Amino acid sequence: MKTEIIQYACHQCGKIHEMPAIRIADETMKNEVLHTEIFQTRCPSCNAENAIYYPMAYISRTDRYLIQLVNPSEESADPVSEFLEEFDPEEKEELLKNYEIRTVINSNQLAEKIMIFDQQRDDHVIELCKVILKGSLMNQYPGLKVKNLYYSFLAGQKEAQLSIETDDGFGQALQLPEELYEGILSDAIPKLPEKLRHTREVDEDWAFAAMGYDPYAKPSQS
Repeated sequence: MKTEIIQYACHQCGKIHEMPAIRIADETMKNEVLHTEIFQTRCPSCNAENAIYYPMAYISRTDRYLIQLVNPSEESADPVSEFLEEFDPEEKEELLKNYEIRTVINSNQLAEKIMIFDQQRDDHVIELCKVILKGSLMNQYPGLKVKNLYYSFLAGQKEAQLSIETDDGFGQALQLPEELYEGILSDAIPKLPEKLRHTREVDEDWAFAAMGYDPYAKPSQS
């Protein structure tokens, strides 16, 4: 675990305080990361709870993966390479050669990736499943404003689920159909171009690209 001291402004009283920020968390901190406790602090002036999200990384040396939480507002051509400069050359080479590396932009994605890799799942397949199931949900329930689906497998769960995030927050969850997962894993993933199979950003936009669909494209004028 590696920490540094950062400053934050309390959302309630506006006063500036310091808090320890965990730059690199390992498996001993997994529960704190999954439940976003590492981003929580209490203002010493007014006692208000604050959620302070900052760039950091989670490393599992057991399952050999690294997930970096980046700030999307900070421009960087290669945030992973910049971050890896904090390691000694030998460890950096080990991470690049033998670890799955992903970048995410919020704490929900961070927790999701941890659960995916801990369950030995393929996150490429999960993202494709999510796009398919999200589309099905929105067709079935036109009034349901689905923002995101998140893979979930916490202690006590018997099966993997996809938590549904709407404009009102998190509500119900879907069971992840194993036949859909296995079908994509065996049929679609082997056909993906190398560029798509070896990227560090595996999210909804990645899934659209893998399906050859651009959700941001303007309709053609006829």
